[in-house]
Amino acid sequence: MAHTMFDKLRDEQLALGLDPWAPFDDGCEWALARWLVTNVGKTAIEEFLKLPIVRQRLGTSYHSAYTLFKKVDALPHSADWHLKNIEVSGNVAGKDGKPMKENLELWFRNPVDCIRDLFGNPQFAESMVYAPEQVFDDDNGKMQQYEEMWTGDWWWETQGRLPEGAVVAPVILASDKTALSMFSGNKTAWPVYLTVGNILKAICRQPSKCATILIGYIPVTKLECFSEDIRSEEGYRLFHYCMDSILDALKDAGANGVPMTCPDCAEPLAYIHWYQPLNTIDASLSMYKIVRSSRLHGPHMSVVRISEILCSCHLIPYGGGDGVSSWTRESALDNAETFLLNHYIDLDFFEHVRVERSRARG
Repeated sequence: MAHTMFDKLRDEQLALGLDPWAPFDDGCEWALARWLVTNVGKTAIEEFLKLPIVRQRLGTSYHSAYTLFKKVDALPHSADWHLKNIEVSGNVAGKDGKPMKENLELWFRNPVDCIRDLFGNPQFAESMVYAPEQVFDDDNGKMQQYEEMWTGDWWWETQGRLPEGAVVAPVILASDKTALSMFSGNKTAWPVYLTVGNILKAICRQPSKCATILIGYIPVTKLECFSEDIRSEEGYRLFHYCMDSILDALKDAGANGVPMTCPDCAEPLAYIHWYQPLNTIDASLSMYKIVRSSRLHGPHMSVVRISEILCSCHLIPYGGGDGVSSWTRESALDNAETFLLNHYIDLDFFEHVRVERSRARG
């Protein structure tokens, strides 16, 4: 069975005999550390931890802001940060007569690793969707409702072009140049955030859920090495170069796919094809004839949890013309359009379906 980052962390802690709250002593100490880091500045943290009542009554394993942040740094973290140095050569000559240059820093994380962390986070086990859905406001299926990303026609069409077992993972990016992040040395940068369309919108909108991950900082510069007439254009060029560098790992992932471990990996998933309702019986064989269901001129497919499957059934390929002779056990399910539901394999299930269909009709 595949393991998420959190499963591996738990296994490592158990192997080393560590407390689940490590590197903190217990849950109370962890809760205090979280509150301090979230709500209090570094100077105030230092003053608080130096108070005699705090040292005498609380007895925490961290006694200063430095030791607290050392423990925070020891916590498991998401994808590693990478630095790319960018040298920009302008068209304005410097005092030495050579083109002026600016050296910039681009900090970023591998977006594929960040997506893998989102898919493997057990916090999203009940908020993650793996297959497209169609939602209608009427019983006739004519008033379609579009809300979450997986209810869109695009997802249906894309799913139909993917190989069996693949799941669509739409990447959503956000960046706001007005929300600059300040670094040491008066450097500023535009933050770039990432999430996936598989997570409920209501969850993504809550900062406390951490469903949106910071994946990069685009450097902000005045580009004074360029003349004013092309400075704006070069700024756009720099932005797109940085975005291309940050998202480079997505190119191969989008074309060929990558394995991911879902947050509810404790329960396996199944990739299924849907078929039309049981309406026609072959009189000579006393078996139902069924055909594939379709959506938007493509196959109707879903990824579901194993527990959602009531039972298995046996399908016998029906018809096919002259090409049947070339079918194999592995290819028959993909080649055939019509099947017989073999009631001799599970007579009880077949009778149950027959009775339910009779009640529905009459």
